[in-house]
Amino acid sequence: MKPRTAARKDANHTELVNHWLSLPGTSWQETYQIPSALDGIAGCNLIDQRIEIKPGDEPPSRHKLTSAESDEFRDWRGRRPIIWLNKADVELTWHVMRKESHEQKT
Repeated sequence: MKPRTAARKDANHTELVNHWLSLPGTSWQETYQIPSALDGIAGCNLIDQRIEIKPGDEPPSRHKLTSAESDEFRDWRGRRPIIWLNKADVELTWHVMRKESHEQKT
């Protein structure tokens, strides 16, 4: 993996993280300042998900992953990271993780 330099937060980062944390059973670990990391790790019901946040209200060209982020998505050997653009993406992640958690219990 090619290291990436520490990044700054996108304008919607805090809003989306706060929305995530407002949902029941969630936690968040910031990683955006760590080289070679994405923006954070979302936790819900004993499941972790690496997250990259992009500015959803900007043109699609601004949603594009940097080369270092693309490398991270390609080279990561765990659960595939996902991108959040807006609150709908946050809520979809929450629903998917809760469903997966319930399926693992049965």
